[in-house]
Amino acid sequence: MHNPGGPDYYPTWRDLDNKPGSGLYYPKIQDLHLGVGLGVLMVILRYLLEIFVIIPMGHKLGVRRKKHVYVEPYEKLEAVYGKKSKMDGDAIHALSKQLDLSTRQIEVWFRKKRKNDAPVPIKKFCDNTWLFLFYSCSFIYGINVMWSKPWLWKTKECWYDWPVQPVTDDVFWYYQLEVAFYWGSLFTLFTDHKRKDFIVMTLHDLSTLALLYFSWMVNLVRIGTLVLVIHDAADPWLSLAKMGIYLHNKTLADLTFIVFALLWFTTRCFLFPYLVILWTCLEIFAQVFAFIDEPFFVYYFLNAFLLVIQLLNIMWTFSVVKIMYNIITKGEVFSLVSSAL
Repeated sequence: MHNPGGPDYYPTWRDLDNKPGSGLYYPKIQDLHLGVGLGVLMVILRYLLEIFVIIPMGHKLGVRRKKHVYVEPYEKLEAVYGKKSKMDGDAIHALSKQLDLSTRQIEVWFRKKRKNDAPVPIKKFCDNTWLFLFYSCSFIYGINVMWSKPWLWKTKECWYDWPVQPVTDDVFWYYQLEVAFYWGSLFTLFTDHKRKDFIVMTLHDLSTLALLYFSWMVNLVRIGTLVLVIHDAADPWLSLAKMGIYLHNKTLADLTFIVFALLWFTTRCFLFPYLVILWTCLEIFAQVFAFIDEPFFVYYFLNAFLLVIQLLNIMWTFSVVKIMYNIITKGEVFSLVSSAL
């Protein structure tokens, strides 16, 4: 860690006060209030795109429209379905005696009800098209921002002069863009189609948002930008693979998933743990704690959230490996990508 004030100088949080005319800007937590407002605007933009662009495009490209089937109204069955949409044979048999209906009638009723309640294919197509557009734009912008930054190529630069590290305009807006997206994701949590990993995905979004706020508050923005650009690299390809599924384009789905898997293993299983987490655990001691008697909450808080995100990455990696195994052994990816990820 470079010591700008000489051997007896120790940086303090007061050094991050913004001085008019200095040409330097240091992060303030209130900056991210803008991200909440941008998140609302992003949700509005998303719905406008869905209505006027994505839905018409999806129908034109062959995304099938949902056909509702008639389900006879049974108040008692509705009450049971509201608590549990799938029932085993014993439960159906007991319900049959209670309602004076055959087990076959109850099975058919539940099957039709689940079919009607399943997400509309065009809804899934819209959700993944939006994710594809955002992640593509975010990654392209992030790489453009980061390419000239020394800490992209040498992680020690993340700690030089910390916490006295001014933030440039491009990094400022990169953070705002990401904060807005994750706020928007929380705003639409219950309107998006519900994935099987809903809880895990929600935990991921909350952890990422907390990490964004924390890293901005204590000016660990450089390491934050590395985390963002690494995690955005693979995501557009997964969304594109899912779009291929809803378009019934097996070639598009298969090829883009393979690209996604290669990028996933490179970024989430190698670059993130070995170039980010390892160095936030070790490198920070040599660069920062040489001037501090012992690690403090910044160290533990930062690494705790990074490890939570990596744990979630590992959980998803098992799903990726499962799909890759089926590609190699059975040639099956078309039906698995949508349900497993």
